[in-house]
Amino acid sequence: MSSATASEYTSRLVDLIGKSVDEALLLRTSLEEERRALEAQDLDALHAAAGSKTRSVERLQTLEAERRHTCAASGLGDANGDIAQLAAADSRIAGNWQKLIGIVTECNQLNTTNGAIIRVRKDHVETSLAVIRGSSPETGVYGRDGKGMKDASQQTLAEV
Repeated sequence: MSSATASEYTSRLVDLIGKSVDEALLLRTSLEEERRALEAQDLDALHAAAGSKTRSVERLQTLEAERRHTCAASGLGDANGDIAQLAAADSRIAGNWQKLIGIVTECNQLNTTNGAIIRVRKDHVETSLAVIRGSSPETGVYGRDGKGMKDASQQTLAEV
């Protein structure tokens, strides 16, 4: 790779990683909005946050594919270790790459927390529905054939 070409690749990577940082910050904001919507049980806000989150993830995936392509085209390959090589040579890449990793880690934690809130609410709804139907989701009910029964209220309790 020539020095002019190396400089062009480095500039392109600085730009891509910078855009990725910006998009990751938008994703973090979407996840924070999603959390507030979940806590407030605001369905409209939840849909808006989920849509924004999805768009950010799609843009991040596109930027990552471009980053990998740029690394491969420069002769560096496309693994994260290649970014470490470039980061060692250029502080702009190093700083933005570390910032990106930090933000993405935070986004992962926020998403995990939001998912846990959703699972708890889902379990609560399923438990409430089971009580209304006269069954309990905690107890597995099996028929004579050993297969689970979907509706315990239709189980034969005795035959004469």
